[in-house]
Amino acid sequence: MKVIRQATVPQYANYKRYKRFLREDFSYRCAYCMIHERHYGPLSAMSIDHFCPKKLFPYLQVDYTNLYYCCGECNTRKDDRWPTEKELVAGLRFVDVCQDEWAEHLELRNDVLNGRTRAGEYTVQHVQLTRDGLRERNRDLRMKEEDARNELAIIDGMRRRFGPSVDPDLEREFHSLQQIALGRLRAVSSPEPFAG
Repeated sequence: MKVIRQATVPQYANYKRYKRFLREDFSYRCAYCMIHERHYGPLSAMSIDHFCPKKLFPYLQVDYTNLYYCCGECNTRKDDRWPTEKELVAGLRFVDVCQDEWAEHLELRNDVLNGRTRAGEYTVQHVQLTRDGLRERNRDLRMKEEDARNELAIIDGMRRRFGPSVDPDLEREFHSLQQIALGRLRAVSSPEPFAG
């Protein structure tokens, strides 16, 4: 995912007022771990990160282009960390989803986020993307997706076994079961954002 900022935003003196615009621009996902707000917890648990920390870059405190939508855990762990000049020269930096394609630098493997590049490794280390809670969330989401896909495969197999001349009542039952499984799959792969 690469974030293309589309929101036309008013100027605010308080950066927290940008949250509703950031949610849309970041597709309701954390800029670092990519967890969807629906899978993270209540909307109030999602936060705004100053990509360039406001402590080091106070002039960017309310600059919309420096504000990133993220989960509270990633925001807390990144904190005011910023690479030194020496680290930047060595390619050690945070993955910037407004400039970089996330998947070029990071990958989810065995429920754990891993760095694919030096920037990815730096981000994993300093945002602690291998943390237990995130790994558990990723495992839970993977298992729910696998369960829904398995259900769909079983329903499809039953439909094929009964053939095209299936009883209309049975076909309605198959259709109903399929819709339920598809709903569970959508809830994992493309969940609805919170209202607000």
